[in-house]
Amino acid sequence: MSTWNGGGSGMESVMFISLPSFTQADAECSPPSQTRYRGPSKKAPGPGWPQVIPQRPEPARHPRKDDAGEAPPLDEQNVKTADDSLPSDPVPHYLLDRNEPSATKALASSIKQRRNEKAALFNITLPKVRGIFEDEMFKVVTTGKKTHQKSWKRIVTKPIFVGEGFTRQNPKAERFIRPMGLRHKFAHVSHPTLGVTLKAPTLSVKKNPQNPMCTHLGVLTRGAVVEVNVSELGLTTTSGKAVWGRYAHTTNNPEGEGTVNA
Repeated sequence: MSTWNGGGSGMESVMFISLPSFTQADAECSPPSQTRYRGPSKKAPGPGWPQVIPQRPEPARHPRKDDAGEAPPLDEQNVKTADDSLPSDPVPHYLLDRNEPSATKALASSIKQRRNEKAALFNITLPKVRGIFEDEMFKVVTTGKKTHQKSWKRIVTKPIFVGEGFTRQNPKAERFIRPMGLRHKFAHVSHPTLGVTLKAPTLSVKKNPQNPMCTHLGVLTRGAVVEVNVSELGLTTTSGKAVWGRYAHTTNNPEGEGTVNA
């Protein structure tokens, strides 16, 4: 359609073209444009194009259940045969090596044997002794100038041993009194291997089975372990040194016999 705009000198021609109406629904249903990009062409490349090398497929990361349950080949199977050298009598598996010596058993037995030999050196003749009450071993001594009501002092009533350089405490502050008439300096020791008996000087009281206080005071009772001087026997160690003192076990009752036998 053309229109003429009035005027003397110039004329302008305007063309109006009517187009059909276009909606969103028409856009969705309309076919794709011919100029839209459709991806690489599926045609075979020409001689000028590079050749595409096909890739190998990746192996499966996890085997299938069918493959996992298959049996291994015969050459890979662990086939065990019966041993004819075994006895006909059935024996449990944990008893097969009982009669066979092993290095571990030999080492363990040697360790036990050395331990028993070492323990035999310290075996005591009297493993059990009778206990002594404190009232029987100590006697109460009352003090005080007029009243004699203080009873914190004790006097020992059993044989005792004191060292060479023993010095009494101040009599006013001495708690345990060890009388001179009950002190023993020697012990009659018998050697079981050599078969000799000698009068050996006592060096110390190593252990009293009654209580630690008796050991500290040097009380000599049945079963007490004392250290005696055995230099007269001429014993030597493996390295060539002379043996000065050895432990002895008191076997008698020094209170009733007046001597110490060990």
